[in-house]
Amino acid sequence: MTDRAGAVIGSGPVAFRFAKGTPENYRRTTVLARDKAGVLWQYESTGLPDKPLKARQRIGGGWNTYTSITTLTHRTAAGEGDLVARDKAGVLWFYKGSGNPDAPFKPRVRVGGGWNTYTAITSRAGSLVARDKAGVMWFYLRTGQDAPQPPFYPRTEIESGWNSYTAVVGNWSDYTVVARDRAGVLWSYGFVYPIPGGDFTGVGFPPRERVGGGWNVYDRIARAGQLVGSPETDFLARDTQGRLWLYEGVGDSSIGIAPSSTRGQIGWGWGIYDTIL
Repeated sequence: MTDRAGAVIGSGPVAFRFAKGTPENYRRTTVLARDKAGVLWQYESTGLPDKPLKARQRIGGGWNTYTSITTLTHRTAAGEGDLVARDKAGVLWFYKGSGNPDAPFKPRVRVGGGWNTYTAITSRAGSLVARDKAGVMWFYLRTGQDAPQPPFYPRTEIESGWNSYTAVVGNWSDYTVVARDRAGVLWSYGFVYPIPGGDFTGVGFPPRERVGGGWNVYDRIARAGQLVGSPETDFLARDTQGRLWLYEGVGDSSIGIAPSSTRGQIGWGWGIYDTIL
């Protein structure tokens, strides 16, 4: 090291030390949770594995009018990301991301009625899949338009037999869906894309792959974004004691994006919520 005049004032090896900080808000995801009074809360992610969630922030009340709330596109702490919600009358509503972190959704817009025919609604690569009361799974492909323009094409039947599952969790970023059966086994339907001319051209699912057992200890399973900087989207699971667990997502050509085999507790007291997404 030299001074302005060029005289040597120090010598020796030079090292740099990097401290991981909190990424910009558009690089971080959020977790949403509705309490039993109908208030929707937002938890921003930190991107840090030792404390992945910030303190909660109130979004607004009145969300107990909905019987299903589904993430449609990737949410960020910058107020980006869309969702849909079904009310008690069976009407589906569309909430566009506002780009405002303090009020992340624009006013709702009506999509259409008749959605009470479904017992499960979840995302699939920015579109929707929905299971009816007979156990038939249907696919609603996104049109690329926002409500009040039709946001989905007419539904397409995928397959039957989905009443064997007690939880169905999709992914807004790809075609993977995971489902828990009554024995507590979690299965993954991988991320094979319906590419024209490819090996898989329909809207259906490839054969399922077993992820693991013991998932009946959880009363809520949700897909999160990349909470701790892992390369794939992560999973959240709440047990009956209200503890929140994080499973980092792992990608595999056969199972798609599924939970890893190890978990870490990231919260407690989450029994106050009836919806986590």
